[in-house]
Amino acid sequence: VLCLVMFCVGIGIALVHPQGLRGIQTLTALPARVSTPIFMIGGFLGYSLSPFAGGLLVQTFGMKGILWCLVLPAAVIAAILLSHVRLAVEAPGRTAGADVRQEEEPGRWSFARIWFMALFLNTGTLTVSSLLPTMLHRQGFSLGFGGFSAMLFGLGSATGSLLVGYAAKRFRPERLIVAGLCAGIPACTLYLALSQYRAAAVLLFFAGLSVAAGFPQMVALIRTVKSRFALSTRNGMLVGWTWGIGGLIFLGMGVLADRCGVMTAVATGVASYVVTLILSVLPSRKG
Repeated sequence: VLCLVMFCVGIGIALVHPQGLRGIQTLTALPARVSTPIFMIGGFLGYSLSPFAGGLLVQTFGMKGILWCLVLPAAVIAAILLSHVRLAVEAPGRTAGADVRQEEEPGRWSFARIWFMALFLNTGTLTVSSLLPTMLHRQGFSLGFGGFSAMLFGLGSATGSLLVGYAAKRFRPERLIVAGLCAGIPACTLYLALSQYRAAAVLLFFAGLSVAAGFPQMVALIRTVKSRFALSTRNGMLVGWTWGIGGLIFLGMGVLADRCGVMTAVATGVASYVVTLILSVLPSRKG
C-alpha cells in the first residue's frame, strides 16, 4: 500500500513540476537564472520541512499522525481552482533558442553533460536527506532530531538556491556550481566524521547551502543549450528523469545500508557529489 501511495505521489509531482518550471521561466519580470531558484525554493522548503514535521507527527501520534498531511494537497487543489491557473501550451516546433532572451548568455555545458551532473547531484541529495534521520536514530538520537537535521540540510539548499540565483547575475552559473561543490563536499565529509555530536548538525545547513543549491542553475542553464527538444521536454527530462532514476539508484543505497551500514550508504551519497564535480570540470565543447 505504501508503494502504491508513493507511486501515485510521484506521478502527481512529475505531471506538475516540469510544467510549473516551464511557466516560471517565461516570466518577463525576472531572468530565468533568478526565477528558477525562487520557484524551486518551494520544493526545497517542503522537502526539508517534511522530515521534521513527519518525525514529530509519528513521534506524537504514531503512524496515523501522517494523515494530517492530507490537509496540504487539499489546500493546493483549492488554490489551483480558485486562482484559475491555466496550462501554457507550447507552440509546435519551438526549439532551444526560441525561449532564450537576448540578454541570456549561452551555456558552456551540453545538455547531456548537465543531465548526468544533475543525475549524480540528485542521487546524492536524495540519499543524504532520506537516510539521515535513520542514521541519526541508530546513533541514539530521536526521530524529531533526525528530521530536524534533514530540515537543516534542506533549508540550506533553499537559502543557497536564492543566493546563487542572484549571484548568477554577475557570475557564470557554471562557476557558481563548481564553487558550491568544492565547498559542500568537505562540509558533508566533516559532518559524517562528527555526526555523533548534536552541534555538528549546523554543518548540514552549510552543506546544503553549498552543494545542493546548484541544481536550480542547472535547470536554468538548459534554456540556453542546443537541443532538438522543446523547453518543456527538457525540463521533464532534467527534473523528472534525474530524480526518478535517482530514486531507483536509491533502492541500491537501501540494500547497501542494510549490508554495510547506513553511514556507508550516506557516504556513498556524498561520493555522488564528487562524481558531479568531476563531470563539471572535465573539458567540454559548447552545445
